[in-house]
Amino acid sequence: MSYLLEKVSYLKGLADGMEIEQNSKEGKLLVHIVDLLDDFAAAFDELDTDLEELEEYVEDVDEDLADLEDYVESVDEDLSDLEDEIEMELGLEDYDEFDCPHCGETVMVDQEWDDEDCCVELTCPECDEDFVISDACCCEEVTLEQDEITEE
Repeated sequence: MSYLLEKVSYLKGLADGMEIEQNSKEGKLLVHIVDLLDDFAAAFDELDTDLEELEEYVEDVDEDLADLEDYVESVDEDLSDLEDEIEMELGLEDYDEFDCPHCGETVMVDQEWDDEDCCVELTCPECDEDFVISDACCCEEVTLEQDEITEE
């Protein structure tokens, strides 16, 4: 925006070269207009400088954020791998997890439950309430049983 300052300087030079009487009404008006234009040009130049600094700052923050996202993603992958290793060591990969519909507690059930029967009644270890888990092939009777358990 320095070109605005250059143009205002040019206008000041023109006004001085015209030898306008600064004591006349027209002269005062013209001098004040040129001074006002100079102030506007200086303000625009300062705003342009500030905007450039902000753009650089935003770019730096964006780069830092991208680095942080990459780091968090790698940590998340590492934690997922570690969780899988722990589950394998403890033998937890052979269990399904279900949330108790009464209290939200996670209940783990041996994966062989769906081989034995299409539904299983569980008792939540947290709230001691019974609930039924079933796979997709379960019949309508199970739903009725679940409703009966819920009503009790």
